[in-house]
Amino acid sequence: MPGRVLVGQLIRHGQLPVWTNQLCSGLPLAGSAADPIGLAAFTLLSPAAALDLFVIVLLLVAAHGAYGLARRFGADRPGAVLAGLAFAGSGYIACQLKHLGIVSTVVWLPVGLLLIERVLGESADSTPATPPRRALFMAAFGLVFAEQALCGFPQSAYICGLVYGSFALFRAITDRQRPL
Repeated sequence: MPGRVLVGQLIRHGQLPVWTNQLCSGLPLAGSAADPIGLAAFTLLSPAAALDLFVIVLLLVAAHGAYGLARRFGADRPGAVLAGLAFAGSGYIACQLKHLGIVSTVVWLPVGLLLIERVLGESADSTPATPPRRALFMAAFGLVFAEQALCGFPQSAYICGLVYGSFALFRAITDRQRPL
């Protein structure tokens, strides 16, 4: 969080966040968290308000993503709400709240899986998705993965990338085995 506050202060004062002399003898800020949600929150608000807003937005992304993924896989509304609450309130996210980079990467995982499912799957009425809609979902997935990469924790982004690749491969294999 101190790095996010520092970057927000630099941007607020019209400076590019590339170097700071406020730590030790100076420190490059390359590789620091640069996700748009965090940058906006910590640039526009005080640190306490920015942290509150940032955590609330992350938990809403997690809950909504898990809800949407559960609905896509056929869960009814109460089951999907339970899935969203279970993911957003999971022990992993609760324990990692002190590591904003990890949490801000992981909460996007269900959203990314949902977008991959929308690219590879059928639409709600069991007809194949049109190429423009697939392209739109692919572009949205690219934005989600870019958000994850910019969150400042490459290990979590790498793990999410492995999950995405495995899920896409699984979907491709199961679609291929489905009779026409």
